[in-house]
Amino acid sequence: MLLNQNTALEDLLSIGSSLSSEKDTTKLLEEILQSAMRFTNADAGSLYLVLDHIELKFEIVINKSKGLHIGGKSNHAIDPVFNAQNAETSNVIDTKSIPLFLPNGQPNLTKVVCNAVHLAKTINIPDVYCTTDFDFSGTKLADQKNKYRSKSFLTVPMMNHDSEVLGVLQLINAMDVETNEIIPFSQDSQKIVEALTSQATIAMTNRLLIDHLESLFVSL
Repeated sequence: MLLNQNTALEDLLSIGSSLSSEKDTTKLLEEILQSAMRFTNADAGSLYLVLDHIELKFEIVINKSKGLHIGGKSNHAIDPVFNAQNAETSNVIDTKSIPLFLPNGQPNLTKVVCNAVHLAKTINIPDVYCTTDFDFSGTKLADQKNKYRSKSFLTVPMMNHDSEVLGVLQLINAMDVETNEIIPFSQDSQKIVEALTSQATIAMTNRLLIDHLESLFVSL
């Protein structure tokens, strides 16, 4: 069972207004991720930004059940390999940037986040341990190290009005609000997250444009 649709619609409209007025890009990105997690009752989520059209850079990683929050407005910066023992947990998270292309120059389509960028489409996976479409070896290794079980994944490209993908929002483990069991991300929740992501990307694009114009004005 997921969140009430009427409540979700009201929250979506409210968040849209909040995002459009937010001036802090880092805070804006965190609001995007946390809102999507709240709508879908996801246990974990990450937000990546496309860097120089060649790689995906981690911006924020959150895992509620493991008490993990790095990047964004947290007190823990994104490191290539984040040892969360310093954050009073026992998690080790690989947060190295992910190449969008293979060494031979071909698009990296084996990683689900890269695939979402190259094909500019949402990817909804009920159980990553039951799919052979993507390489989840890194996820499975992290699960072993951190005593976690990644299951349902929702990966949504952040695409602007020019159809350019600026980043990727990825949610992990949708939780049933009554039983707290891990469930697949429903089509309704997918549509809500896609709408939120679209709205947020417009706000982010506008914010980046304003920042650029302000910098240009100062330089002149």
